Amino acid sequence: MNILDENFPESQCQLLEKWRSFEPYKRILMIANETGRAKALIEGGHVDDVMDCYERALELFEITLEAGRIENVSADILAGLRRLRERTAGLLSERKLDPRENNNIRESLIRLDSEAHNLCKT
Repeated sequence: MNILDENFPESQCQLLEKWRSFEPYKRILMIANETGRAKALIEGGHVDDVMDCYERALELFEITLEAGRIENVSADILAGLRRLRERTAGLLSERKLDPRENNNIRESLIRLDSEAHNLCKT
C-alpha cells in the first residue's frame, strides 16, 4: 500500500508533518539511501528486494515533492526531483537491475542539494 494512499488522510498528514521536520538535505539523503541499498542488492541479483527499494524511494520522492511544494522549494530542485522520480519509476516498471543507472540517479539526487553533496564528499 502506498504511504500516500487517499484512504488514509490522517496518517498522510502525520507523515507529511513528520517528513517536513527533517531538513531538506536529510530528505534527499534518505531517498539516496534507498538507491544505495538497491545497489548492494543489485550486486547480489535480488530483483524483488531491489524493486522494494525503488518502491520506497518513489514513496519518498512523492512526499518530498509534496513537502517542497508547501515550502516553496525552488522550481529547479522540484523539477530535478521529478526527473529522478521518473527514472526510478522506469527501473521499477521494467524490473531492471541497472547498476549504472541506479548510481547515476543516486549521484544526481545528492547533487540537487549542496549540503547533501558536501556531506557525501567527505
